[in-house]
Amino acid sequence: FPSHDKALCVGPVGVYFMAEDGFYRTNGRYSQKISGNIDPLFYGDIPVLYGGQQINFGSIDKVRLAYHNDQVFVSVPTGSSSTNNRILVYDPPGEWWTVGDIPADALTTFKVGSRPSLVFGYSTGDNVIGRLVEGRTTDNTSAIQSHIKTAFMDFGDTNHKTIRESKVWGVGQVRFSLANDFGTPNKQSAVNFGAVPLWADGTDADDDWGDGTTSDLWSSGTAVRPKLVRQGVRGAYISVELRNASYVTGSTPPAWAVSRIIHHVREQRLPQVTTLDGE
Repeated sequence: FPSHDKALCVGPVGVYFMAEDGFYRTNGRYSQKISGNIDPLFYGDIPVLYGGQQINFGSIDKVRLAYHNDQVFVSVPTGSSSTNNRILVYDPPGEWWTVGDIPADALTTFKVGSRPSLVFGYSTGDNVIGRLVEGRTTDNTSAIQSHIKTAFMDFGDTNHKTIRESKVWGVGQVRFSLANDFGTPNKQSAVNFGAVPLWADGTDADDDWGDGTTSDLWSSGTAVRPKLVRQGVRGAYISVELRNASYVTGSTPPAWAVSRIIHHVREQRLPQVTTLDGE
């Protein structure tokens, strides 16, 4: 296994590092594997639900790690790429992983402005420096394409079922779509949650918990708002896909967040067999 002495970082509860079969955390006494949920990236047999590729072990020396904002950021090369083309983000409290497509060759935390940011060098193109900024919707004037796709769920029943509509709670603007039985979505619904003032007096959107004057905020200024999305799909397994508005419009998208989704499932009529006496 090639040397990867730069594939490590230090967090509050231990040192995170890469080994031949995954990523680990050690406190100096014992090591705990943290990458069990993404083992296919190391062993192959990538699930159909994941659209990416396996880690390229021919360029494993390019892997880099950094601890930032209570999360572990791992930059890796995948597929046939000889440079890092994916960022894996590990959340220690939740023990979950997410993936991004930032081509980062090095990662570190650096205070740029009023607060620390995750700063990195691009692994392709010009030798420029980038950084992750919370709430940013553009990258060098280009709209950032954000999206998330859930696993396919059967809701505890493997029979075919029909989703009539979905109730979604969120803020901002998002594109909502459903997919059935391991397929791809064939329809998108635009959902604009908007911004809702909290505890306002009805005269000024910036007067939250205020005394009647402007710019008197005690809260975030927005509230999670429910929307009913009338989009139907039928299948045994259902997945939800959420994308920001620029996927369709191409314009700079507003920030968005979805906190809860409830599906309204049509009542099913299943055949019944009556057992008669003597049978």
